[in-house]
Amino acid sequence: MYSTIIFNYKDQENFKEYLHFKKRIFVDEGNWNLPLDKSEKEVLPDEFDADSSFILLRENDENIGVARFTILINAFPYKSILLKYFNIINKYIDECEIATINSFAILTTYRRSGAEENKKKMIASEYLWKQIKCELISNNIKLVLITTDEGRGEHFFSRIGFNKLGEASLLFDTKTKYINMGIVLSDEYKELSFLFK
Repeated sequence: MYSTIIFNYKDQENFKEYLHFKKRIFVDEGNWNLPLDKSEKEVLPDEFDADSSFILLRENDENIGVARFTILINAFPYKSILLKYFNIINKYIDECEIATINSFAILTTYRRSGAEENKKKMIASEYLWKQIKCELISNNIKLVLITTDEGRGEHFFSRIGFNKLGEASLLFDTKTKYINMGIVLSDEYKELSFLFK
């Protein structure tokens, strides 16, 4: 059975747990080069944490997944990457109605596992997205943007309704190609579909 907890950086107990789990999932498992604290047991907070919300996904009280999202009125992660789309989108939607998902990950051993949810087996990543989507809609978010890797990330987000924004390109000085994607959460703004090629 899955459960989630949603919080911000002011909830110091859960935020510290998030930083510890972020190290496990992104540094230990994903080989990301993120700055660590002196103990090297957790990732240091970054410039967007104070303006973001966090979700820890658990199964039987064990953290198995994590996500972070930011409403653009507060901060703008990946501004340089998404700015050209944001400039177009801003003609239609106010900043406070747009969010970016800045991280989304499930531990490798749980990526294809599922749990019963209303008599239906739901994969962990789908469950995490469902919780994020409910939280975003409750905050009146109309559009969600994400930058993800071309391949597995693109495939997953396409499957849950995200659409490509342009073509993939090399980012962050890596050999991995990344792609910008978006999803409209409100029928009121379906005209924004022209952005998605």
